[in-house]
Amino acid sequence: MVCSWIGSFFDFMPGHSPKKSLHQLPAWMIHGRDNFKDQGRLNLFPHQGIFYGGTFWPFHSGHKACIQLALKKMTDCTDFNPNIKTQIFCLFPDQNPHKTNNEELKKSRCPFALWKSLLNELASMMHSTAHSTKKTKLISSYVYPGFLSDDAGANPTVDWLQEVTIKDKILVMGDDQWQQFSRWKNPEVLLEISSQFWIVPRLKSHAELISSPLQDLDQKIPWKKDFDSKIVILEGHGSQGVSSTQLRSLL
Repeated sequence: MVCSWIGSFFDFMPGHSPKKSLHQLPAWMIHGRDNFKDQGRLNLFPHQGIFYGGTFWPFHSGHKACIQLALKKMTDCTDFNPNIKTQIFCLFPDQNPHKTNNEELKKSRCPFALWKSLLNELASMMHSTAHSTKKTKLISSYVYPGFLSDDAGANPTVDWLQEVTIKDKILVMGDDQWQQFSRWKNPEVLLEISSQFWIVPRLKSHAELISSPLQDLDQKIPWKKDFDSKIVILEGHGSQGVSSTQLRSLL
């Protein structure tokens, strides 16, 4: 219930209450720990939104690598594209519609505690990024809690992303998610409404990441050849070569 209420303040999300806005929330609900609240700014009308969804339960080094690489890429984008003035990075903790343990997941995690934990993890990474670049002043980082309510089911990405009011939408995902992309709900719509896909490598080679999911979608997407340029493979990282199952077992 609390998570749904907080989610209704997110101006760019579907289900947003017209009388509510992110600037009405306490600073810690946006920036995490008080000592990090000066990192980033409150961008209510960003030019670009970078979105990363997952169960994040438990939160592991693979998730952290995805966030760190995405934040670095965001600062690179502002260097190379002067039209990008403001950006947001938003985590979307949710259930996975392709997993069968969602009921078990609901019972094992406290939604509000998970949201607060992710908020502080993200704030800490924003703080670290600020030491290596001045560009974080152009970036706002959020954790959207609206999908964590007790009565919420899984929320396929296409159902909410096409309703997001930010025009330039980028999806971040690990290569394990990308390999399953053809099984997602209406992947052809996601390909059309997303400006880019940032893929974090883990188990696959660069060539495999570029081609394999698209081969399954050839019949649905006659314009596939125009989509290749939307795929961006991010840098390698310390958790590369280790599966999500192995990373969870290390916690």
